[in-house]
Amino acid sequence: MSTPDSQHSRLLVDIAETVGAPSATAVLRESHLDLPLQTSVRLRNVYQRIFSKDPRITKIAVISDPGDESVGYRIVQAKTKENDFSFECGRNCGNSMIAAALIALRDRNRHLRQEGRHVRTVNLDTSLTSELTLLSGSSPECLRTDVDIISMHGMNPSDALLKPGVPVCTVPSQDRVRIPFTALHVVNPYVIFSAAALGIRTHDELLTIERSNPAMLDTLLQLRKRVIECLSLTKNREFPKVALALCDEDRISARTVYLGAWHRGLPLTALITTAVASAIPGSVGFRKNPAMPLQIQTPQERITLRFGTNPVTGAIQQCLIPDRKAVFLGHEEFSLPADGR
Repeated sequence: MSTPDSQHSRLLVDIAETVGAPSATAVLRESHLDLPLQTSVRLRNVYQRIFSKDPRITKIAVISDPGDESVGYRIVQAKTKENDFSFECGRNCGNSMIAAALIALRDRNRHLRQEGRHVRTVNLDTSLTSELTLLSGSSPECLRTDVDIISMHGMNPSDALLKPGVPVCTVPSQDRVRIPFTALHVVNPYVIFSAAALGIRTHDELLTIERSNPAMLDTLLQLRKRVIECLSLTKNREFPKVALALCDEDRISARTVYLGAWHRGLPLTALITTAVASAIPGSVGFRKNPAMPLQIQTPQERITLRFGTNPVTGAIQQCLIPDRKAVFLGHEEFSLPADGR
């Protein structure tokens, strides 16, 4: 997008937020950026301006020029330390994916009011593929959709274990009590700890953990460090994410942490990971009766996932998260020198 001044160009940034996400997502177009994104001068300069307006925005979705029925995107996690920015790419974020789909459909000025329309989204870095089914009430200002993670169809849940064949491991707490956890890489690396083993007995206690047990956040982060050492994972990365889960046959309550604080809901990636863990015998979160509806409780809502496995092979047949919603918040337009500096 050029201006009369050939020494400058304009770059449009749209802001959208998926309901339940900890913050909004900044959505840019790949054709307006220099690659690779980790070292993109344009991305750094634009994000610095975004951050100055809203420091809560840490997720960026970069959309490509998609086909008519698909949306290609990449997810960038922005990190800031002492006013210096770095970018981590090559991961998945369900909330930002839905925000990217809304903006891509707005760009094409179509489909958003066509209830039942299917749109495929593909993460160009990880190949995670989803099918969005538009629901009644969608518009250019708000996307309402069911999300089916179709790239997981046919996958055996046990294949997601970080330690093959080991559904549960333990690490010592500060009191030297062995705390069980399940480590998986479904769409992102996750470690799910047993809330009961940490003394959390009721769903209400877990869902209000900020008030019922303020020290639990530090306990969980310390346990995460021990897991990283135990499994020889890379240090100083956003991943693995950590979650606490309390399970019974009626429901699973779960909490996770985002950027060092309790997430106010449960990310789409955490919902998927919890669903997969529920189908792995012996794991934290395993349900003995898979015929029961899979209900996951968060502080915001109780979600009934359409999750099922083949009774003979055990492979995943469906992994659908119903009625997700993203809202368009507006856009910013920036003038940049042609070289991006």
